[in-house]
Amino acid sequence: MIVILREELLEIMAAMGWNLRDDFDPAAFPASKDRSAIRPSMLQDVEQARPTEVEAILGQMVRFAADLGIAAPTLATVTALMRGLDAALAATSNP
Repeated sequence: MIVILREELLEIMAAMGWNLRDDFDPAAFPASKDRSAIRPSMLQDVEQARPTEVEAILGQMVRFAADLGIAAPTLATVTALMRGLDAALAATSNP
């Protein structure tokens, strides 16, 4: 899934004039690499029951894709799941 997500993001960025494909080395980020020591900011937010930056990070890319007419189904799905997780965390911390 991470490879598909990466490709969708690279396509959106290229359409916006930021063609990073020539500079991006997929071999430097193999999908099979163990990332258990990496703590992304949104994971840290979830672990601390804080709202994530889903709209600023993922939501904005979904909006860019829609504006550009680019299909990004994996990005849209991950964004919807993160929005749901944010809502669930908010509901449990503010009963």
